[in-house]
Amino acid sequence: MERCGWYGIVKDFLDLNEESFLSNLIQFISDAKELQIAAWKDCYHFLQNVFPKVMKEMDCSEWGIIFEYELPREGGRRPDVLLLLPGRLVILEFKMKSSSTVSDVEQLTGYLRDLRGYHSTINKYNLKVCGSIVLTRSKDDNVIPINEKAFYKVFGEEGLFKFLVVCGKDQSQTAISCQEFLEGYYEPLPTILEAARLILHNEPLPNIRRVNNTNIPNVISEIQQIIMGAKDSKTYHLVLINGVPGSGKTLIGLHLAHNEHNAIYLSGNDPLVNVLQDSLNDRTLVHALKNYKKEYIDYNNTPSEHILIFDEAQRAWDSNRMGKSFSEPDIIIDMAMAKKEWAVVVGLIGDGQEIYFGEEGGLSLWNHAIRNGKWIVHSSESLQGIFPNAHHHQIKQSFNLTHTLRSHASMEWHKWVECCFNSEFETAKKLTSSVMASGMDIYVTRSLEKAKRLANDIYHDTTKQYGLLVSSKGFLGRSIPTLKERSQYIDYFNHPGSTFYSSSLTHYATEFQTQGLELDLGILLWGYDFRFKNGQWVNDYQDRRLKNPYQIRENCYRVLLTRGRDGTVIVIPNNRSLDNTYDLLVSLGVPVLT
Repeated sequence: MERCGWYGIVKDFLDLNEESFLSNLIQFISDAKELQIAAWKDCYHFLQNVFPKVMKEMDCSEWGIIFEYELPREGGRRPDVLLLLPGRLVILEFKMKSSSTVSDVEQLTGYLRDLRGYHSTINKYNLKVCGSIVLTRSKDDNVIPINEKAFYKVFGEEGLFKFLVVCGKDQSQTAISCQEFLEGYYEPLPTILEAARLILHNEPLPNIRRVNNTNIPNVISEIQQIIMGAKDSKTYHLVLINGVPGSGKTLIGLHLAHNEHNAIYLSGNDPLVNVLQDSLNDRTLVHALKNYKKEYIDYNNTPSEHILIFDEAQRAWDSNRMGKSFSEPDIIIDMAMAKKEWAVVVGLIGDGQEIYFGEEGGLSLWNHAIRNGKWIVHSSESLQGIFPNAHHHQIKQSFNLTHTLRSHASMEWHKWVECCFNSEFETAKKLTSSVMASGMDIYVTRSLEKAKRLANDIYHDTTKQYGLLVSSKGFLGRSIPTLKERSQYIDYFNHPGSTFYSSSLTHYATEFQTQGLELDLGILLWGYDFRFKNGQWVNDYQDRRLKNPYQIRENCYRVLLTRGRDGTVIVIPNNRSLDNTYDLLVSLGVPVLT
């Protein structure tokens, strides 16, 4: 079955009568409503009028044209028209109206972003991707660039004619055929839940360009060699993998846990463990650290695994949080060595993710844990000098994952967040344009209802997932419906039929319930605990148990701001105490949602 309603070249389309055109599309989308069929008729006649005008300026008869291309695994998302020009893909979204909405813009943004990033043919030929919203009811003839989105809004037939003439001017490259495009694969980056399912069922991860450009296969191979060496030489090894957000640390851990004999994946992030176990309907791949260490501490049951993989190793609890004379790294090292001649502990490290009391000890806790001098440490150069207690410290620069598996826009957004919190406002302002041009959906508003409406409009009739986010300390004493029980945050991520499901937009998830997990779009309701005031960021929630309460609040918002794969809408409550926070974001170029 073809993945589109009709395809061919412009010359063939001009010879196609309306009845045959509609018959093909209706056969492809059998449940099309009257409004959809009317839109197809409108698009057909519009292009039948415009292409002959373009042919007077240049030969466009061999341009490829595809109607209603269905993006695989995207819940029915279909760009209206794809044009294949020499060296270029042009996406056209037709609207039977004279003006566009924000959701129209974001719909096209999503197509541009995803086809650029995940379609093999586009990547193989390095095609330029551009697009336009076509307003067929407009009497104007303008061509207007839309903000920093790297695409355009065209008005009427004359506007589309001008746009296509500009797009088709570069004839130096060869145009690919529709058939070659349709035979290419489209593999969007899986969420951590989807990736875990693939690993559990021994299926390969999508062979997308971003995976190929990382050193993940090499890192896995090097860790496997360390494991074999530890077994042969009967030695103890601490392997530390650090990297940028979304660089694949968790994927490496899950892969090792599933494929290595006597290995176990441990996480102190209970919501992540519960959501993964429920999503997979499996309790063997991911385990809660608290249950694992309880068996050893309370019942003296020595674990049999030789390979312990600990996610978010820098968040390990100190002795105060444990309420013991030892820390979590102490007990993990003890468990790894107990009654075993060899062991490998793999620690996965994410910077700036400490969000709770007892997590501020950092990597120094691991150095204390290996004080017996029997452990060989393997890490990138960035951790050199932190482990004086190591028997030997081997530097492997590949253990610093510098490439993100997420989109380029997502990585730029992480940089933006860092610059914003570090008061590097000029740099953040420059990054705003880059983030938006790459296709990230970033908005600020003082209306929660506008944010909800945008999300519902963008992702209507798709399987994309969006949801409300809030700081756990942001609205103390105020009535905010947050997730309370284990079953609720499992429903938030996994069960679309539940009233707690994220896209229902009824309940807020906090930093504790979302860390390590993702949404396609996050709607962050900014709280009163962390504000911009008198030219600097201020923490308004104090916890005497914390060594650095300001840093914990900043980390909280860092986590919340970066949960959205496609973007984030920041909602600032309409309260005078948050005016400066709102004004700062606007001054940095974040578009105001109207």
